[in-house]
Amino acid sequence: MRVLLVKPNNLSDHIQPSLGLAYLAQGIRSRHEVKILDCIKDGLTPTEFAEKVLEKYSPDLIGIQCYTFDVGNVRKLLKVIKDWDSNIITVAGGSHVSSDPVRGFENLRDDLDFAFAGEAEIGFPMFVDILNSKVDSPDYSNVPGLIWKN
Repeated sequence: MRVLLVKPNNLSDHIQPSLGLAYLAQGIRSRHEVKILDCIKDGLTPTEFAEKVLEKYSPDLIGIQCYTFDVGNVRKLLKVIKDWDSNIITVAGGSHVSSDPVRGFENLRDDLDFAFAGEAEIGFPMFVDILNSKVDSPDYSNVPGLIWKN
């Protein structure tokens, strides 16, 4: 499975690697193709993300780090992703969802398929493996912290 983990652009000039995304990538790297993209470092707007990243990489799954101050940009990014290809699976995690899982997920729900509340280092690899199995009725109930649409 082709997985893209994204730190969205929040118009900051402060560049700091995302340790959380690195942990998630390490948990799946042996079984899946994974890339980390820092939109702040690369100066990518949501529109540029589609033109420069989605076309080139064609991910099956996009995971987005989401802090509360990122919500506006994350919404734009999710819309761009789903407008580009509605079959790309989207998942978000970070303090915005973790601090209030129900409202955090609802804030992003229009174009978001899944979210993680709390630490995802254990649940995320399980989730990706379930998606990759391509079963007709996947069972996500044992994936710690996972939230999804019913």
